[in-house]
Amino acid sequence: MVIVKIAIWMLAGFGMLITAMNSYLSFMRYRMHKLFRNDEPYRYASTIPLLGSASLWLAAYALWWIGQKGYAIVLLIGSLFDTGGIHWAMLSLILVAFSRKAD
Repeated sequence: MVIVKIAIWMLAGFGMLITAMNSYLSFMRYRMHKLFRNDEPYRYASTIPLLGSASLWLAAYALWWIGQKGYAIVLLIGSLFDTGGIHWAMLSLILVAFSRKAD
């Protein structure tokens, strides 16, 4: 059982690392570039879609299953910040659909 808990926490850590990288690439990288390298052109860097959210959701399910519900909820809340997640993709598709209706 200890090995399973270690694997779950490793999966959660991996998911949070990917989520942090996706959030940085989406929000902070452009601002940091404008602050320190305003004279150079900005090059877009892609995130890793779905991997962070999927890892966090699997780890949250596993933590919920072994009885650590509080940590599972924290991971689910953390997955909201993953800009490469499926929920952000669905939100952007919905916003595009509504913006086309307005045109």
